Formats: sequence, C-alpha cells, structure tokens
Amino acid sequence: MLMKHAGAKYNTEFLNSVDNASKYTTSKSKALNLGVYSADLSFASMFDQSQATLKYLSVTKKLADDLGILNAIDKSIVTRMEKNINNRIH
Repeated sequence: MLMKHAGAKYNTEFLNSVDNASKYTTSKSKALNLGVYSADLSFASMFDQSQATLKYLSVTKKLADDLGILNAIDKSIVTRMEKNINNRIH
C-alpha cells in the first residue's frame, strides 16, 4: 500500500513474464524465480490486476511443485486467494 500511496503505477515492464517460466530448468533457477514471481504476484495483486495475479499465482504454484515444496504451502491459503482475487480493501 505504501507504494500505491507514494504514486507508484502498475507497469508490466517491472515484471518477469510468465512466458519465461519454461526457461528455468535447474533447481537453482526455479528457486530464484519462484521468489521473483512471488514478488510479481504481490505487485500485480496490489494494483488489482486480477488476470495477471491469477497467472502469477499459477506460475508460482508450478515452480513450487517442481521444487517439491508445494505441499509446504497451506492449500487453504492458495484456495482462499483464488476465490478472493477480486475482493480488495482499499
């Protein structure tokens, strides 16, 4: 919210394209980009970009699954995020 109040604008040039996800083939590159995509997910969500948020949620889930850590994420949280993607408190 601090970014929005400071006047930051949503700009896709700041984000790593979800199309790049298939380029990450090593565990190291997947882990690094899981972090990048998680930040991008937060950024898109913060600016109410529902479609982008869903895409970034999907790619982060896939990378986490590829790394064998998806089960470490509480599935109820992911489900709740997906259901409430358009419910924003401003």
